[in-house]
Order: sequence, then C-alpha cells, then structure tokens
Amino acid sequence: MPREEAARVLVDLARVERALELRALSPAPTSPPAESNGAADGLLSAGEVARRLDVATRTVYDLSRRADWKGFTLKVGGSKRYQRRGFERWLARQMGS
Repeated sequence: MPREEAARVLVDLARVERALELRALSPAPTSPPAESNGAADGLLSAGEVARRLDVATRTVYDLSRRADWKGFTLKVGGSKRYQRRGFERWLARQMGS
C-alpha cells in the first residue's frame, strides 16, 4: 500500500473509532432505526453504512477493501452492498460487545 493511501486509511479509521466511541456512549434508541429496504437480514448501501458509522461514503468504500469486511461486502450490479448481519457483527466486535 502506498504511504499516502496508508495515511488516509489511518485517518479514516480514526474517524470510525471516534464514531464508535460516540455511539457506545450514547443512549440506546427506543425503537430500531428505519432502514430503506426493511429486511432484517437485507443489504445495506454504502450510504446507509456511512450514516450508521457517521463517516463519509468514501470511507465505507475504503473500509470495504479490508480483509475483515470481505465476508459481508458484495458487488451487486456494479455497486457495493453490505450484508446487514455481517456488518452488525463487525460493528459489535468493534464496540467490544
């Protein structure tokens, strides 16, 4: 990985870490957030994942190249999609649950 890209990924990871810290410290929602496709084990778009992590969509695309994202990242008709359950398991691991 080129040095500049490594530096950018580190900055992106720091943003994700901060977003996870804020989420872990925030009160639990009273009802689950509404998702656009409504399926409990459906697919999320990069935008939906970005909103959940409070990061830019570009950061989600960068993260999706990581080995620990490969298991729940899919290519669907030229777009990347993220399996909801896999993403939620990854998120829980990041939060130490």
